[in-house]
Amino acid sequence: MKKKILLLFSFFIFNTNLVYGNEKTVFIDIDFILNNSYLGKSIYAELEKLNENNIKKLALKEEKIKEKKETINKTKNIDILNKR
Repeated sequence: MKKKILLLFSFFIFNTNLVYGNEKTVFIDIDFILNNSYLGKSIYAELEKLNENNIKKLALKEEKIKEKKETINKTKNIDILNKR
């Protein structure tokens, strides 16, 4: 009886190690899908608009910072001239 149980047990253990190589590997090209689908094109267009708006906002902030820097430099020059 023990031999039958051992034989049955070993059969299940060794039988589960079989490898089936019939599965196919499939790759999906996400870039192709996004570039050629309607939804992907609309997402790219929306991202472009958002990017342009962010660039404009950054340019405005950069101008304000340059103006503040110039005023600070002017006051520094006045202080330096007054100390001489």
